[in-house]
Amino acid sequence: MTTKAQTSEAAGDEAAQLLDAADRLESRRDRNGRVLVTLTSIGLFVAVVGVWEFAVRSGLVHSIVLAPPSDIALAMAEMYVQSYFWDNLWFTTRALLVSFLTGSAIGLALGLLLGASSFFRRVLSPYIIAFQALPKVALAPIMVTAFGFGIESKIVMGVVICFFPVFLDTMTGLLMVSEKRLILMRSFGATRLQTLWTVSIPSALPNIFAGLKAAVTMALVGVVIGELVGSRKGVGYLVQLNSFQLNIPVVYATIITLGLIGWFSYAIIDLLDHKLVFWRDSGA
Repeated sequence: MTTKAQTSEAAGDEAAQLLDAADRLESRRDRNGRVLVTLTSIGLFVAVVGVWEFAVRSGLVHSIVLAPPSDIALAMAEMYVQSYFWDNLWFTTRALLVSFLTGSAIGLALGLLLGASSFFRRVLSPYIIAFQALPKVALAPIMVTAFGFGIESKIVMGVVICFFPVFLDTMTGLLMVSEKRLILMRSFGATRLQTLWTVSIPSALPNIFAGLKAAVTMALVGVVIGELVGSRKGVGYLVQLNSFQLNIPVVYATIITLGLIGWFSYAIIDLLDHKLVFWRDSGA
């Protein structure tokens, strides 16, 4: 009996060691994979910048079309120490923040309403889709005429462009909720509001955050369109102003800055996504 117990214990220890070794191997592979991805990304960036610099300096591409990266980096360094630039950046950032929050709230409310009610879905969906089909750039002059050259027209443009992905993904997320869960809640006597709050919205959160991540970049596009069409402030205005002056390195520097704003905004929403929708990452 003792021999059998010792044999079982030894087998258990051996299995534990094998599992531990497998975990270490998997961890090492993950770490090596991350290092490889990082090095490849850096190498690709260096290669693209190098080819870009060579193409302009050698005359293959005219500098009036494409400024060399070295000149763009110098323009960014000079631009970032000027208070004038930061005033315009703050103007664009404020418009982006307000338009994203407003557009997301509208999209979320419409998505919840149409996702929870087949009646409103049939009534309102055709109008929302028809509005989304309109070319938004064509609306920009109307927005400037209606709301002026200030920040208001930029906010409205951002709202008009960014609300739809939040609306669509929210409605889709609600429609994808398992029917078995809804039946179970009804069997417990839950009201529609209780079911929406405790089952439907949590189940739809991955879709909602997908819409929010798309919306934040689209809000930036809307704000910049508004600044290009009619504005005296903003990063988009700086792009247009320096384009007229043929200050190409500064044009690219401001465009890259807009890209950084969009990337940073997306990263914030993505971080919130992983923090709040934690069960998706855990595989639950």
